[in-house]
Amino acid sequence: MSFKIKVHCGSQKTIYINRDNIHDAYFNDVRKYPILTEKEEKELINTYKFGKTEEEREKAKEKLITSNLRFVISIAKKLGTANTFLDLINEGNIGLIKSIEKYDPSKSYRLITYAVSWIIAYIKNYQITQLKSVVPPNTLKLHNYVKNVTNEFFLKNERNPTPHEIADMILEKYDFKIKNLEDVELGRIVSIEEKFN
Repeated sequence: MSFKIKVHCGSQKTIYINRDNIHDAYFNDVRKYPILTEKEEKELINTYKFGKTEEEREKAKEKLITSNLRFVISIAKKLGTANTFLDLINEGNIGLIKSIEKYDPSKSYRLITYAVSWIIAYIKNYQITQLKSVVPPNTLKLHNYVKNVTNEFFLKNERNPTPHEIADMILEKYDFKIKNLEDVELGRIVSIEEKFN
């Protein structure tokens, strides 16, 4: 029995699709929206920023969003995997919306040029948040051990220690045995929690 997902794609009706076909359904819906010419884009941006009524501004914003959704898909394809693809598209869409809200129409570059950095930032932020939630507790402990003994060693010897030296110092100081020297390199990776000075 296949799992069905309820999808609302901006159309008047709600459809039910198989989970396996959700990518295709989304792509097909996005393909319906044409890419804007530079002139159309400028008109819509001006309407969104300076339109007389709220309804007029919202319609312009919606058209700017829908006509740029395929750019979000192309960026998500480059940055993600099949497992995270839909989540990355979702985050990228939020970045696209933020970029439309922040875009300055007096600038000479096109909206998508400005939007790309917002889309990437939202996708990367999502990826970091997901990575943060699955870091094993020993990895953070190891990171702190490596950082501490490396700093101490550097102060005494004016050079960075080798992975063997780090492993020996951690065993001696913390009674923590490193089974694989590659774990030392993992411990050298800067923690997501760490603040930069």
